[in-house]
Amino acid sequence: MNSNRLLLPLGAFLIALLLSIFLIGHQNKKGPQIVEDEKHPLPEIFSLEFKDTTGKKIFLKDLPHGFRLLYFGTFYASELTPRVLKIQKEILEYKFREPLTPIFFSLDPNRDKPDLVIGTLKMMNSQTTVLYGEEEMITNLSKDFGVRSRKTILDQSKLEYTIDQSPWMYLTTPDFRIVGAYPIQITRERLKMEIDAHMKRKR
Repeated sequence: MNSNRLLLPLGAFLIALLLSIFLIGHQNKKGPQIVEDEKHPLPEIFSLEFKDTTGKKIFLKDLPHGFRLLYFGTFYASELTPRVLKIQKEILEYKFREPLTPIFFSLDPNRDKPDLVIGTLKMMNSQTTVLYGEEEMITNLSKDFGVRSRKTILDQSKLEYTIDQSPWMYLTTPDFRIVGAYPIQITRERLKMEIDAHMKRKR
């Protein structure tokens, strides 16, 4: 009789333990849970107005759905831009489980003229979406993403000024939440693995 009294609680405990292990493993396979009413860290980003190389007004919500690979930089007198466009082009050659859109935010809308940008994109055979905005707005947005840039006035140069920017790309979810930051020196295979891993975690 006493043994039965001991077996019943022990059996219930073992069942509860096995059930909890199963549920934890099931949750881990599905990845992190997304709270639907979780506040967006940068909700104003969806109200910002941009323009593309044709002058068409664009809001970020109008872009194709999917993950984004972002970069903040300049086309004018920049050694980094060709490297970034090459990376963004080559990464699109992989077949990901989710759509991926490479986006380039111009930090120098005054000098990154559409003819220059379009010509560079054609030369690089690039599918990157280039977006312009008010200089102050783009600068503030870049700071929100942790981009370090600096404008230096050149008194005795035809360039007039230079804009130094950090060589980092940012991977975001479809609603522009940052999930990864990568230097442009990263190998394509490693970047591909990083992107694929984040896409797997998305529910």
